[in-house]
Amino acid sequence: MQSSDSNQLTHIAVAADDGSAKTAILDRLQTRGNFIVRAPADWEGLATVLQEQWCESLLVGPFAGASPLEIIQRVKSRYPSPPAMIMVGEPNLPTVLKAFRCGFFDFVRSDVPNNLELIDAVERSAAQSLRERRQQYRIALLESEARRDSVTGLPKFPFVEERMNALIRAAAKRPLRFAILVLAVEQMDELRGTFGHRVSDRVHYEFAKRLKLAARSSDTLARLDEDWFILLVDREAMARSLEGARQRLASSVATELEIDAVGVAINAKIGVAAFDEHGSTVDELVESAKSNAVPATSLSPEPGDATRGHKSPGAGEAAPPGNGGRVEAVSPVASASENTAVADAPPRTRERRRTPRQRTYRGGILVLGGGSGTIRCIIRDLSTGGARVEIEGHFSVPKDLELLIPETNQRLTAEIRWHRGQQIGLQFTELTH
Repeated sequence: MQSSDSNQLTHIAVAADDGSAKTAILDRLQTRGNFIVRAPADWEGLATVLQEQWCESLLVGPFAGASPLEIIQRVKSRYPSPPAMIMVGEPNLPTVLKAFRCGFFDFVRSDVPNNLELIDAVERSAAQSLRERRQQYRIALLESEARRDSVTGLPKFPFVEERMNALIRAAAKRPLRFAILVLAVEQMDELRGTFGHRVSDRVHYEFAKRLKLAARSSDTLARLDEDWFILLVDREAMARSLEGARQRLASSVATELEIDAVGVAINAKIGVAAFDEHGSTVDELVESAKSNAVPATSLSPEPGDATRGHKSPGAGEAAPPGNGGRVEAVSPVASASENTAVADAPPRTRERRRTPRQRTYRGGILVLGGGSGTIRCIIRDLSTGGARVEIEGHFSVPKDLELLIPETNQRLTAEIRWHRGQQIGLQFTELTH
C-alpha cells in the first residue's frame, strides 16, 4: 500500500445515492486525519465541489439518476484535469471490467467490508492524480517557455503574428485600423562583436524592460527576432497617432548602462507600419516597418537630453563625472607643467616613441566608434602622441576610438597600435572638437 505524506491533505468527493453505502464510506474515510471528504447531494453540488477545490479522488456510484459510467463521461468532458475516479458498485466481474474499460482508476465494493481496501484505493488514486497534475504543470511550463524569449521574458513573434492575423481577418468584415512599431538597439552588431553575447543579452534585457514600462496595457509587445522587437497597437486612437507613439517610445528607452565596467549608450531605431496603408499582410507590415526605421535621436523633442549618446559639450561646459562623461576638447594632451615634465624626462632604453611618455595613474574612458559603447580604463602612460591604458576584462576593441580624460577635460581621437591582454597602446591622431 502506498501511504501519502501524513502532512499532505487529500481532498475527496463522494458522489453516491445509496445512503448506507455512502455513510459507511464517509465513516471509514473520516477516520484519517489527512482526508477532507465532501459528499454533494446533486449534480449542482458536485460541480461546486469540483470547481471550488481540486479533488485528488472522486468515489462514484449511482448518483442523481445517472449510472457511474454516465458520471465519468460527464466529468471528463467538463473538466480538463478530472480527479482519479473510483467506481463503487456490486462486486461482480462484468461491472469491474466495465469500470476499468471506461477509465475508472479502481473499483471498490459498495458494502465496503474492509477499511484497508477502501483507504488503499483512495491513497493510490490520490497519488496518481498528483503525478498527473505535476506532469500537466511541467508540460504547461515547457509550452510557456517555448512561447517566451529566454533573454527578455517577452512573448516570441508567433504570439503577435497570431493576433495580427486575427485582426486582418476581422478587417475583411468591418473597417478596422491597427499598426505596428518595430524597434532595435542602434549599433547592436558592433556591441555584440566587441563585447560578446553576454553584454548584448544584458542590453536587450534592459531595452525590453523599458519597452514594457512604456507600452500601454492595450498594446502587445514581443521579440520579433534576434535584434528587433515589435509592438502591436490595435486601438484606433493610437493607430492614428503613430508619430506620437514613436516619440514616446524613443524617449522612454534612451538610457546609459554600465555592465561589468562597460558603458553602453542605448538608443533605438524605430519603424512604423499601418494596416492597409503600408501593407495588408503580416510579412508586408513587418518589412515596411523595418525599411522605414529611423534613429530615435532624430525623433526626440529634446535633442540635448543627456541620455542621447556621447556628444561633446559646448565651450566652457564642464564634463560630467562618471561613466560616459562627455568632455570638452582642449589643446594637446596635458597641462603646460605636465608637458614640461614629459619633455624633461630622461630617455628610456630603446625608446622608439616620437614623444616620451610620462607614467601616470588616472581614470579614463574609451569611447567606441559612433558612441555605441564605452569602456572604463586606467591610463598608465601618457604623452602628447599617445597613451598606454589598462581595461578590465578581455574585449575585441575596435581600432579607431576616442580617449576621454575627465580629470583634465580632454577628448582625443586615437587608434590602437597594439593590444595585449588588458593592456592597450594608443596613438593620438587628432583632437575631437
